[in-house]
Amino acid sequence: MSEASTSVEANEVSQRFYCKKCDIKCDTHSGYKAHIVEIHHTAYCSPCNKGFTRKSSLKQHLKTRWHTQDDMYTFDSFIVSISRWIPNKGEEFTTMYDPDDIYNYVNIVKDEQDIVGHVPRQFSSSFNALLRAGGCINVKVTKEKPIYTNFNGLLVHCTYCITGKLIFIENIKNAL
Repeated sequence: MSEASTSVEANEVSQRFYCKKCDIKCDTHSGYKAHIVEIHHTAYCSPCNKGFTRKSSLKQHLKTRWHTQDDMYTFDSFIVSISRWIPNKGEEFTTMYDPDDIYNYVNIVKDEQDIVGHVPRQFSSSFNALLRAGGCINVKVTKEKPIYTNFNGLLVHCTYCITGKLIFIENIKNAL
């Protein structure tokens, strides 16, 4: 094959995968598609962190089991106590978020109004997203003796039981 024909073939390939919006040439179709989604996506699924070039593609994506199927997950962790509350083994709480809180803290609440603490910081964003999407998080104290720390205050052993859409449950599992 001559250099001229190789040059023509390369030019044809780069023209096929040429982005008219930003004057970028891609070597492959998959590279071109990745460029379009990453740079020019018009619709975005924040729980999945995925962009779509068409709103109809996002609507179809939202019909998948990740966004429609409910799931439940239980794991052990801590309540970060912010009050003079004395924990009792077996004590149960609900959670709530403040939409105006810039730190995305998810509070542990007793009797629907008394805040006794918050979830550990590494779970705040994922728990907040789950609660905003209509999920539920229940908390149960598993040990009476808390852990006293210099920086985090009082850490109380507990079990979190989370219920919500599968995508949020998976995001929380990944944060563990």
